[in-house]
Amino acid sequence: MRNLNLLFNKTYYDCLGQSDENAHFDKVNKALFSTAFEEGDYRESELKGQDGFCSFCMKTSYPGMLIGVGYAHGAGIDGADDDINLGFSFDYTSGQPYIPGSTVKGVLRHTAKLFAENSKDVIDAIFESGNDIFLDAVIIRPDTGGHILGEDYITPHKDAIKNPVPIKMMKILPDVIFEFRFILRDDEAGTADEKRKFFIKLLTLSGVGAKTHTGYGALEHIEYSDVEKRPFGKAGNESEAKTARSASSDKAHKSVPAAEETISAVNGTPEVGKVYTGTVRNITNFGAFVRIDGTKKEGLVHISQIADTRVENVNDFLSIGEKVKIKVLEIKADGKISLSIKQAGK
Repeated sequence: MRNLNLLFNKTYYDCLGQSDENAHFDKVNKALFSTAFEEGDYRESELKGQDGFCSFCMKTSYPGMLIGVGYAHGAGIDGADDDINLGFSFDYTSGQPYIPGSTVKGVLRHTAKLFAENSKDVIDAIFESGNDIFLDAVIIRPDTGGHILGEDYITPHKDAIKNPVPIKMMKILPDVIFEFRFILRDDEAGTADEKRKFFIKLLTLSGVGAKTHTGYGALEHIEYSDVEKRPFGKAGNESEAKTARSASSDKAHKSVPAAEETISAVNGTPEVGKVYTGTVRNITNFGAFVRIDGTKKEGLVHISQIADTRVENVNDFLSIGEKVKIKVLEIKADGKISLSIKQAGK
């Protein structure tokens, strides 16, 4: 696979000072998100087989996982809509996303102190004695489409009376499987197998990464026998996923006529109350960002404006790159545009 660390932290900035910065960001983003994780990309631990080595696998859930968002990223260029603003954890050598061993240990220790019934002495014996070693967690399987990375937005509320400004970020997709690795010893805190099972319970309870309180980083334990049954991304699996999304999308748009290819903003400027065609650019847990055809403008279709029925998961109704019919509800003073799919046919 491509060296994603090089692509994200170096190649990303090759455009600075040039006139096509946004086009460059868009090109690199597509390279990042389209990179397939193949069988030869799995890195088996060199410590496997050594005394005390053990591991287990955990699968990400919707909406995915955020790791390394505290790292600096983003060029800070005005108008660079495709610029990813937050950092990410990539292994420096392999370029693959990973969860640092220090993060794994910190999450486990914190969760144990909050929720475990073990005494403080036992918890200290596990995490402070130095008998056990917490290794980096690495990807062992991609999602069923063969991919590992996706894009998303967070919307921090810096001012209680102002609308939040979406910040573009990168995430690990749902249904990606990580292998957590350790060197564990039998000691007064318990056997190595007892600790392993304890860690599985803690990670299932707490998740790992940033924004876990909003659902990111939730993990589900998966046995190695089930991991082996999961083939590395096949085109057929992705096609099936797209077919399922299209079926759900058709259901969501049953009250909305099919989008006409010629509907676009003739003068490049959308107008409130008008209906246009648009292209779904990004999907988040609160809605979808749609680029209005014939313009360089992008607006938000809030989750409440996608369909007449209740929407729990936006991905069940829309897919990136899909053409949709949208109505402009509002253009705010700061240029933010509110759109609606469910009102476009009314």
